[in-house]
Amino acid sequence: MKKILIYTVFLAIGLSLQAQSNLYVQYLDGEQVSFPLVDRPIIKFDAQTMFVTTTTTNRTFPLNDLANFSFTLNQATSIAINTEDHGIRLFPNPVRDLLTLEIQTPEQGMNYRLFDLNGRLLKTRRVNSAETQIQMDNFREGTYVLSIDVNGRPIQSFKIVKQ
Repeated sequence: MKKILIYTVFLAIGLSLQAQSNLYVQYLDGEQVSFPLVDRPIIKFDAQTMFVTTTTTNRTFPLNDLANFSFTLNQATSIAINTEDHGIRLFPNPVRDLLTLEIQTPEQGMNYRLFDLNGRLLKTRRVNSAETQIQMDNFREGTYVLSIDVNGRPIQSFKIVKQ
């Protein structure tokens, strides 16, 4: 289930999980908002905003104001998408043709995955060196998410704007 959720983190979420399972959204100032997963949160994105709709509420979050968001499935498991610095740089962003992924210390088992905002996996590759080139010229203009993981465990995700 954890692996499926990692790959579908940007899809609509309609899971019936334990009552303590939540979606957490944290602002840069540390303020945190939580949504019980039993309320079936649906997450959608546009270029500047994340929208969370549940059976009881609708919230809008400007992406520039967010530090991270995560899903806590139970007390022992959480899946985080965050903007902490792991020595990873991605440039240029916005990108036209070629995106460069720089990692200070690439780890064995490190991969990148490129998703569209509908959660479709578009590309996945192993990261074998400190600098990896990602061809973006065959993708349409729009917003994408690049997720970096080590052995299937996500460590950092980036919003990418393709021009």
